[in-house]
Amino acid sequence: MKIENQFTIEHSPTIVWAGLSDIYTVAECLPGASIADALPNNRYRGRFAVKLGPLAATFEGELEIQHDLNAQSATVSGKGTDTRSSSRAQASLHYQLVPTDAGHTKVSITTDLTLAGALAQFGKAAVIQQVANRITVEFVAAFEQRLSHHSAETDTPSVDAPSQEFVSTDPPALNAGHLLLSVCRDLMRRWWTKLFHRP
Repeated sequence: MKIENQFTIEHSPTIVWAGLSDIYTVAECLPGASIADALPNNRYRGRFAVKLGPLAATFEGELEIQHDLNAQSATVSGKGTDTRSSSRAQASLHYQLVPTDAGHTKVSITTDLTLAGALAQFGKAAVIQQVANRITVEFVAAFEQRLSHHSAETDTPSVDAPSQEFVSTDPPALNAGHLLLSVCRDLMRRWWTKLFHRP
């Protein structure tokens, strides 16, 4: 299935590009994601934890990133497997940065996603799109905060400041059940409004 999202970051394309090019920063801002190891040739081994009601899955696999600096775009390809639920996921994500008139950055994302196994029963395109929209909102909020914090540190240099190193930790699993419940409430609200507000 194809998933499309776009959002605007209130920073210049140069700053946003630098942030998105750092896979560790992206993983820290993405609910449920973590990077386990860096491999040769822009490849990484990572995990993505998701909880959907009684079903909890941790996808482990590899991803590869191809950057196009001149076009300020990138393609991220990956696949992973959760052995407990026998679920599999494969995705190819492409993002493009475009400067806005206000000096900010619009990011357009297109993802081709394939689900198989136990989690595939929740793979309705409309529902996945809604969940992806809400994940994007959470990611943008965390990413904006990281960029603003980094900019503030850059503007205020310190003497003998320690070097920053990313520490691999296990993030809390993405609570997809909570997201789906929120999506269902929105869908029911729209249906109710259409039903009782017909001309």
